[in-house]
Amino acid sequence: MNRKRVVVMGFAAGCPIAGVVWQHIHYIVGLQRLGHDVYYIEDSARLPYNPVTYEVTEDYAYAAGILDRLARQFGFEGRWSYCARYLPGTPCAGLPLSRIQELYREADAILNVCGSQEFNEDLLQSDRLLYVESDPGVEQIKVDKGEASTLDYLQKHRALFTFGESIGAPEFPVPLHGLRWLPTRQPVVTDLWHTAEPPPAGAVFTSVANWNTSGKKDIEWRGEKYLWSKSLEFLRFIEAPRRAGEDFELATTINDAGLRERFAGNGWRFTSPDQVIFSHQLIQESNRHRPATIQRMTRRQFVRTFNNPFGY
Repeated sequence: MNRKRVVVMGFAAGCPIAGVVWQHIHYIVGLQRLGHDVYYIEDSARLPYNPVTYEVTEDYAYAAGILDRLARQFGFEGRWSYCARYLPGTPCAGLPLSRIQELYREADAILNVCGSQEFNEDLLQSDRLLYVESDPGVEQIKVDKGEASTLDYLQKHRALFTFGESIGAPEFPVPLHGLRWLPTRQPVVTDLWHTAEPPPAGAVFTSVANWNTSGKKDIEWRGEKYLWSKSLEFLRFIEAPRRAGEDFELATTINDAGLRERFAGNGWRFTSPDQVIFSHQLIQESNRHRPATIQRMTRRQFVRTFNNPFGY
C-alpha cells in the first residue's frame, strides 16, 4: 500500500466527551496502523468546552492539553494542532497555522469526522475533503426539506460517507437528490480493548448515556418526529437484565423517580455519569473489566437508516 498523508478533523478536544475522544482515536490509530502519515487537527470558530470548570470559554488550554496527552499516549506527537479561529490571528497550540495551511494543500485526504468541521479559506484550498457521517438520516432529511445551507456544505466535499448502510438502497425512503452516499463503518482498533484476564466476580454489564436532551436536535420529516434523545430506545430494553438474569449498570441521570423505580425493578442499577463521561482512560479500563458494555443505545432519529430502515 502506498503511504498517504491523511488529516483527521473532528471535535475531540472542543467537546472532550470520552465516547467522542475514542471515536476519533480509532481513526487516528487505525490509519497509522495501515502505514499512513496521520495528523489530527481541530480548526474551529466554536468555543471549546472545559469539563473541569463546566464552561464554554475562549481559553483553549484544556483542549490543547487533551490533545497533547492523547498524542503522547497514541503516538501522534508533533502531528496535532488546535486552531482557535474565534480569536484574532487564529492562535494555535501544537503545529502552527502555517504548517496547517501546508497540510491542507498537501494532504491526500482530509476526513471531516462527524461533519463537525466548519469551512474556512485555508481548508477550502483542498479538493480532497471527505465527509464522514456518524449520525445517519439527519443530513438526508435536511436536504429533502430544501435546506440550501446543508446542501452547499455537503457539496464542498469530494465524497460523502455514512454509517447508514441502507442509505441509497431502494428501501430507504428519503430522496437523495443526486447526492451519492457511500457506506462505511466506525473503525475499531481491537487491541485497545483487549485484556488478558476474565471479568472479576460481580462484574456487570454497563452503559453510559445522556438521558434527556433539549429537543433542539429533534427533526421532523413528513409528519413524524425523530428524536435525538436515546431515552425512548432505552425503554424498549428495560426488561433486559431481568430476562438475562444479569445485573446492568447505567451511568446516567434520570430525574423521574417512578421511571428510576421501573428500571431498578428490572435489575438496573445507577451510577453517576460525571466520573466517566470525560475520561477516555476510565472508560477503557472499565470496559476491560466488564463482561460487556452496551456501547451505543442508538437514537430513533437514525436507528432506521441501517439494515432495517424505518422499521424494527
